[in-house]
Amino acid sequence: MATSKATGMELSRGTPAVRTYRLEPVETGAAEAGPEQGALMDLWWVVVGRKGLILTVVAVGVVLTVLATVGQTPTYQARTTIEVNPAPEVASLGKESGESGGSGHETYLQTQVRILQSQSLRKQMRQRVARQPAPPRESRDQLASVREAFRIPGWRRGPSEEVELRVIPVERSRMIELVAEAERPELAAHYLQLLTGEYTQTLLQTRWEAAEVTTKWLTRQLEDLRTKLEQSEGAVQRYRMSSGMLFSDDKQSVEEAKLRQLQDELARAEVDRVAKQSAYEIAETSLAEAVPQILDNGRLSGYQVKLAELGRERAELKSMFTPEHYRVMRVEAQIREMEATLRRERETIIARLKNDFAGAKRREELLRAGVVAQGEQARDHSKQMGTYEVLKREAESNRRLYDDLLARVKTAGLAAAIQTTNVRVVDPAEVPTAPHRPNWWGNLALGLSLSLLVAVGLVLGAENVNHSLKAPGEASYLLKLPELGVIPDMKRMPAWSRTATSLGKVLGETDGSGVVESPVAVLQDRSWAIAESFRGALASILFGKGQAAPRVVLITSVNRGEGKSTTVAHLGISLAEINQRVLLIDADMRKPQLHKTFGAANTWGLSDLLREQGSLREAPLEALVKPTEVAGLYLLPSGPGTVSISSLLYSKRSGELLERFREEFDMVIIDTPPMQYVSDARVLGRLADGVILVIRASQTLRDEALQISRRLRDDGIPVLGTILNAWDVKNKSRYGAYHYGYGPGEEGE
Repeated sequence: MATSKATGMELSRGTPAVRTYRLEPVETGAAEAGPEQGALMDLWWVVVGRKGLILTVVAVGVVLTVLATVGQTPTYQARTTIEVNPAPEVASLGKESGESGGSGHETYLQTQVRILQSQSLRKQMRQRVARQPAPPRESRDQLASVREAFRIPGWRRGPSEEVELRVIPVERSRMIELVAEAERPELAAHYLQLLTGEYTQTLLQTRWEAAEVTTKWLTRQLEDLRTKLEQSEGAVQRYRMSSGMLFSDDKQSVEEAKLRQLQDELARAEVDRVAKQSAYEIAETSLAEAVPQILDNGRLSGYQVKLAELGRERAELKSMFTPEHYRVMRVEAQIREMEATLRRERETIIARLKNDFAGAKRREELLRAGVVAQGEQARDHSKQMGTYEVLKREAESNRRLYDDLLARVKTAGLAAAIQTTNVRVVDPAEVPTAPHRPNWWGNLALGLSLSLLVAVGLVLGAENVNHSLKAPGEASYLLKLPELGVIPDMKRMPAWSRTATSLGKVLGETDGSGVVESPVAVLQDRSWAIAESFRGALASILFGKGQAAPRVVLITSVNRGEGKSTTVAHLGISLAEINQRVLLIDADMRKPQLHKTFGAANTWGLSDLLREQGSLREAPLEALVKPTEVAGLYLLPSGPGTVSISSLLYSKRSGELLERFREEFDMVIIDTPPMQYVSDARVLGRLADGVILVIRASQTLRDEALQISRRLRDDGIPVLGTILNAWDVKNKSRYGAYHYGYGPGEEGE
């Protein structure tokens, strides 16, 4: 990436170097970084460039957080931890003695949590607190006097007597944490003390009432179960006698055993039938030589060996004798007999496979019929066994219920007689010494974080909306063009970097007589820091890429108002200061500006020269250009406007005029209209040695600048680089960070 470097220069006219200004790029290396690192650096430079806005939003957020925190009424928090063990009758419900029910314990603990959160218990607590109020005590936080003095909302002279209770079960334990919040610290602790006592009494009362009711109910149920048990056992005995069952219920019936045996035999028969059917079907559909039973038959293999030997013998005999020879005929007779024997053996094997398949199929059919018949008998017996099992299970269930209910009656009576509590206070509640809310540090951290997020969001949102080129290095990175110079925004420069005289001229103040100094005098005031920036840009133009300095330079921009005419004027003055003969041509015939900058009339100029027919080489130089107040600097105004501006520029006189000026001047700088609107810069660019594109920071859009640079490349016009104008020195970029150095009496580099 090409960067610019502006260094201080001594004034050619003897102006004392009271102060020197430098604009130097500091390479950060971010442009060569990877995509992710480059994106992060982009965000970083955006945030750094808007740090003032970010600090303002953060400061406002912190102030609002402080005001909101001051306005909150302080609340105090008291804690107590209790251990809740399952009651004896609950621990044995539905379990054998000694069992530990994890899920039952969790259910019981959740039930107690719901009881502590119930409205009925809270109503009892309000009544009890009203009967036994907490002892008053003077306890005010440090900001109480401030709230009272300024009548800040949220502060009440009389604290509320409301208490907020939170019930938190401790995981993997039998403990419950109770948290009470109130505006009086003694009220929070007193509430928890009363709550634990009220909860314990409620549990004892509930257990006693439940035990008494359970005992009465169980006694009635026990009588009913005794009657049902007697009836169910009698029914089992009667059915057993009437059904004629000759085996005990824990043995397998004969019918079921026979059925299972027949089913096993049927399964094996099905497997055997499938195997033989497969062998038979393969033998029928395949060549005889490919049937496995034929291939594996040893006798057939022997026949095939003999047949092969006879074939070889016949071949040998035919090679020696004629087919009618007796030896040949004898061998052929043996071969025919051997082949007939092989066919009979193969047919015998296939017939055997067929018979095996038919026998297996018949056996399967007989077994299947036996299974069906035996199944009918087994189903009849199963119905009898089902009825018997139902009666038996009913009798056994009634017996278990009766025994369990009898034990419950005894347990309930014992529980009603014993009054024990299953709640133990592990950590008693203590009066808090400091308020729980507001949390100063937490609120400040939250307010700071939120305000920082909001500030960064605003900055990034504004950055995404603004797609312009804003800082040095961006145009060079995007357009792949050298950055010849960076011109800072004078209005955003530090005040001490500008003399009072030059600042007054920029603002249009008078010299005391009511007359504003001429624009040229303002431009020649070399005490500005902005002048050093143009000197640096000039150095990049003259010595860039190690090539010869261009003689004809065309300067244009993307849109209007980007400072191209001002850039032309400053570059011309900077060249004149180093004793160069410079000509400024105002080719913007639609909206000329250079004649205003140098205080010249625009009644005659470039349009007239292009329209006239006289010889340009024979005309005296004084008839072509006008001298300015700056020694060595000449101006060719645009002249009166015409409707055929493009036609004039396309004429041969444009090239002839520039050739004449090449001979007369060290450098010719042409000011052309913006390329976004007209094509004048493209026409004159072919006649120039190079084009410089002026970009205004935070105004020139990236897409438009990229479009213009591509258009120049497509036209084959050499582009020397870009000049970034009106750059805010506070705005930085990841592509290159710039700094200013100022110092009285410093020498330029």
